[in-house]
Amino acid sequence: MKRLYIMTSSQKKYLYLTISVGFISILLSFLLLFFPINSSLYRPVLFILIVVLVINVIVELLLKDSPFKNNNEIFEKKEKSTIEKQSESLSQTSITQEQPISEEKQEELKEATILANIGEGLVIINKFGKIITFNKAAQALLGWTEQEALGKNFADIVKIDFENNIEVKKQTLGHQSSLHFIRKDGTKFPAAITTSSYVQGDSILGTITLFRDITAERNNDKMKNEFISLASHQLRTPLAAIKWYSKMLLSGDAGKLLPEQTEYADNIYTSTERMIDLVNSLLNITRIESGRIIVEPKPTDLRKLVNEILEEVKIRYVEKKQKFSYKVNGDIPSINIDPRLIRQVFINLLTNAAKYTPENGQISVSISKNGTAIISEVKDNGFGIPENEQEKVFNKFYRGENMINGSNDGTGLGLYLVRAVVALSQGKIWFDSKAGKGTTFWLSLPLAGTPAKNGVLSLETQ
Repeated sequence: MKRLYIMTSSQKKYLYLTISVGFISILLSFLLLFFPINSSLYRPVLFILIVVLVINVIVELLLKDSPFKNNNEIFEKKEKSTIEKQSESLSQTSITQEQPISEEKQEELKEATILANIGEGLVIINKFGKIITFNKAAQALLGWTEQEALGKNFADIVKIDFENNIEVKKQTLGHQSSLHFIRKDGTKFPAAITTSSYVQGDSILGTITLFRDITAERNNDKMKNEFISLASHQLRTPLAAIKWYSKMLLSGDAGKLLPEQTEYADNIYTSTERMIDLVNSLLNITRIESGRIIVEPKPTDLRKLVNEILEEVKIRYVEKKQKFSYKVNGDIPSINIDPRLIRQVFINLLTNAAKYTPENGQISVSISKNGTAIISEVKDNGFGIPENEQEKVFNKFYRGENMINGSNDGTGLGLYLVRAVVALSQGKIWFDSKAGKGTTFWLSLPLAGTPAKNGVLSLETQ
């Protein structure tokens, strides 16, 4: 190893002294050799030489403990000390590595690694709203680094665009929703979010938020809806033609049919109507999910509207010999609603009541005012909905197990459409049902009315 020496001021003094003494000694020796010296000068010269020699001896003695030597020794000691420390550190590290990590520590490290590397964004805040965990996925999705996020307020890092549509679902362990997040650079993305609180005893320590980007899912849904819409439009023309011609056959426009021919033509007509209803339902759902439905509220007499719908679906009750009642409780004021939309709600509720109630069953409809809303009730004593399936009632394509195995037809789209229309109308819908005893649906529409909404599409009538 090369050593670099830097002289201090004391070292420089010793160096100058040595050089001076050496130079004087050489000079006097030179004079004695080459120049004659008389007796009068001999003693002084000899005295000077002796003094010089004594000085040289003193200097040599001093140099034994000079700063040069001390500097070397200090460097060697420091170098040795550094090496010894490194050796001790390595030994200690080796000992530490050889010592087993406790199971508790291993679990902590494992959990920390899992949380840091899960595919969904994870943000944990304490009870003061400060971020204490911000994993890699959250950094990638939101554009903030861990150093920038930790210790900051949740709302300052995880920014949400509440102007976009928000869908909320109640979960057993937390709260789930679908909304838009705003990245650090200002761009937005749709995210599915689940939040829950973590507690210790009765104290809430903070909140855990999990989220993921659902842009791809939204795009897939959009393409699927566009395909369904296009296919449905293409199906409507030939289905309308089949229905029209089968009706002409049943009316005798092509001549009188034999009983067997009449039966075939009637089956064609009925099946075509079902297909048209299905196509219209698919079209309505894609239009509502696209967010482009027109909402045009106007003052509407709900009693008159319901009465008109009852006349339209009356044939269903008559065919099954069902008993039907309609009651209006008190004075019902006109409210601002879109009658085309609310019409779809009542048609679905009333046809379902007739469809899922056996012959000679009972169906009742009532309307009443309750505070700031008008409440409509549709009640039947039909098959009912099994308790373990009631949370799926408003799901798309849902049909109860007790109906799938029966003879009743259905697409499972009616109540999904009903919930979507009620939400557009700023209303509420709920139900109560017991298997084998019947079902009651309640529809609440605010007296304040439904706000208007611009759009380019309207619902197809059933």
